[in-house]
Amino acid sequence: MRVSIVFQSSGADRTVGETRQIQQALNRLGATSANITQQNQKAGLSVAELAFKFNNVVQAVQTLAAVAKPTYYLLIGQNEKLNQQLLGTRANLVATNKILANRVEIGDPRQANL
Repeated sequence: MRVSIVFQSSGADRTVGETRQIQQALNRLGATSANITQQNQKAGLSVAELAFKFNNVVQAVQTLAAVAKPTYYLLIGQNEKLNQQLLGTRANLVATNKILANRVEIGDPRQANL
C-alpha cells in the first residue's frame, strides 16, 4: 500500500493574489490617511491664522473705540447732552405752567411739549 500526499498550488496562487489586493488596498488607505493628515494640518494652520487675524481685528476695533470715544463726546455727545437737558426743562415747564396755543390752553403735556 502506497500513500502519497499531493499539494495543489492553485489555492496558494489565489491566496497570493488576494494578499496582493489586500496590500494594495492598505497602501491606498495609507496614502489617503497621509493626505487627510496633511489636509488636517493645513486646516489647523488656517484656523490658527484665522484666529490670529481675528484677534488683530478685535484689538484694532478696541483701539479705534478708545480713540473715538473722546472725539464722539466732544462732537456729538455734548450736543446730545444739551438736547436732553432742554427736553427736561421743557417737560418741567409744561408740567408746572399753563401752555397756550392760539389763546387756547393745552391740557395734554405731550402736545404742549412739542
